[in-house]
Amino acid sequence: MKTRNSPPRLFYFIVLFVFTGPAKGQFIVDQFADAFNAPSPSGELGGPIISEFDTVVQTFTVGIGGLLTSVEVQVQQGDVPDVPTDDLVMTIRPTTAGVPDFSQSFGSVSLPATTIPPFDNFTSGPFTSFDVSGLNIMVSPGQVLAIDLSYPTGTGSYFIYDAEVPIYAGGSTFVLGVADGFFADTGRDSGFRTTVLIPEPSSLLMLGFGALVLFRRRRGDMV
Repeated sequence: MKTRNSPPRLFYFIVLFVFTGPAKGQFIVDQFADAFNAPSPSGELGGPIISEFDTVVQTFTVGIGGLLTSVEVQVQQGDVPDVPTDDLVMTIRPTTAGVPDFSQSFGSVSLPATTIPPFDNFTSGPFTSFDVSGLNIMVSPGQVLAIDLSYPTGTGSYFIYDAEVPIYAGGSTFVLGVADGFFADTGRDSGFRTTVLIPEPSSLLMLGFGALVLFRRRRGDMV
């Protein structure tokens, strides 16, 4: 009886080409919540502060399977004298029973302070995009993930718009007090938008062909 060999190199090549090669397929906005334009019964505007003392996390439920390519958030710089000086960091995390799991991470990306919209006295709610395609996060429908926004270094702060009333059924905003360990579900929703890349049919066919090659190779090895 022959021993099993490792999968053929062709299979690995196809997988790498489909998921890390040139982007081919459809970019589709999956999850979306506009906190700036949401109803505000009390008339208040703004949202939680992101600073060296506070981290803001929004959970969301994936609706479309594919490669998570970008996450946009309605975030702005703090007002004078709290204008930030360093990068805003976004970390994508898994969740447990809908609650962010801070012990795990799919990876992080950051943006310089100069690329985040400045404070404009709550007159707009621009979306700032974080490119997360390099993290190679493959998502599937029903999966619940967390968008963790932190500002671990520097002075000043950021803030993210959140809605006074629930506007997104698939998740919620959590605030973590880094210094005192305070952690709570605010019952509100931050403004965000996620985009997923769905591989084109030809790429999926290539992946299927690679799987077939692997299956036939393994059957042959077991004979």
